[in-house]
Amino acid sequence: MYKILLLSTVLLICFQSHARQEYIDNGDEKGYAKDGIKVGYWEYYNSKDELQIKINHDNGKLAFLAADSSDYVVNVDGQWIERSFKIYPFRVGSKSSYYRHLGLNVDYPRKARDRGLTGAVYITFEIDKQGLPTNFNIEQDICEGCNINNIEALKEALGVWIPAQENGKIFASRFVQPIIYKLGRLEDGASNPDFPDIMEFNGESFKTFASVVVAGYSSTSVRAFGTRSLAISQNVKKPGLSPTDDHGYKKYTNMECTPADRLYVKYLDLTLHYLRSVPDKLSDFVNLEILNLADNDIEKLSPDIDRLSKLNELFLDRNKLTELPSAMAKLERLSRLSLSGNMFSEFPSVITQMKNLQELDLSSSGITVIPDDISALQQLQKLNISGNNITTLPDSFYSLSGLKELRINLKKLDREERKKLKKELNEVKISK
Repeated sequence: MYKILLLSTVLLICFQSHARQEYIDNGDEKGYAKDGIKVGYWEYYNSKDELQIKINHDNGKLAFLAADSSDYVVNVDGQWIERSFKIYPFRVGSKSSYYRHLGLNVDYPRKARDRGLTGAVYITFEIDKQGLPTNFNIEQDICEGCNINNIEALKEALGVWIPAQENGKIFASRFVQPIIYKLGRLEDGASNPDFPDIMEFNGESFKTFASVVVAGYSSTSVRAFGTRSLAISQNVKKPGLSPTDDHGYKKYTNMECTPADRLYVKYLDLTLHYLRSVPDKLSDFVNLEILNLADNDIEKLSPDIDRLSKLNELFLDRNKLTELPSAMAKLERLSRLSLSGNMFSEFPSVITQMKNLQELDLSSSGITVIPDDISALQQLQKLNISGNNITTLPDSFYSLSGLKELRINLKKLDREERKKLKKELNEVKISK
């Protein structure tokens, strides 16, 4: 068994709690969580369902790390060199979760879209000896200052790492993340540019990550994941599905696949498809994990949505929804729900029954009152209710023990509520 020494503030997060442990299986990440914090052993898999890493989140000990003979760029005695390691630098999490986060959060800069600018952007960074990402730098941009905001998305996606280690010594490493910007809708089956395993900028070497393609379309973006090291849309490998290359699979941006193949689609992106309602055949995609229906004209969801029982992330931003079906309470795996820019007159009651929600976005959605039973969402970590005319919060709101980030219009709250919010949630990151 490998023994890995990591700072307690980085990986060894132990809270004393009487809460029940919950087993979580997202397909590529499996383990137990307590109060939203990973505990005990967790296993992380690649797109071929092969175990890549197994680590004990209670004590930081690494139980398994898949072999990798490729070279990494590491700092040895003050010099950056290329060499392989038995314990190489590795992000604590699956690759698919990393690229999924980037695919959903890296935006096509508005200034670049307006000017019709396309091309490659290279963001370099280091992983320090504590396993934390640092020293971000944009080596090439498509316009000045265009990708400053996307550095934050990259930093959040990178999370915590196991640094390179050998004979009791720990080494910093460095990498480059290519981002490719294209105008026009990304075609199904399109492959990404191929990059060398090690890239150089100003005479300095960096280990290359798989590229991310962001395709600008009108005022929105259509995203696809890199194909150099994992599936484009994280679809399950199955004979008959056309591969984009040795590692990638077809990304579905429409539903024109055979009924049999619908069973193997995990990520479906139907943004800007001018939908007024959700097509009936959507319920045939029973293994969907991510569904993006943002930027349509959907007025109502079908009760059949409960057939998508494996759904983990659902995006319904900027539609015309006024209510949500009670059947959504059966989506027990749903951890992220985004409903910004809809037309609710009140807080959708079914949301308080989604006990496993970790991220909820109801910004600019017309709500004015937060219900008392919001306290049922004890797994909630990120909440965005900005852009609404909310003046007070119920006492039960302050019992959301897992809350880490809150976006709310502070100026809308009355004076006493603002004082209470800052006092009771002093450890929560609060922004407008």
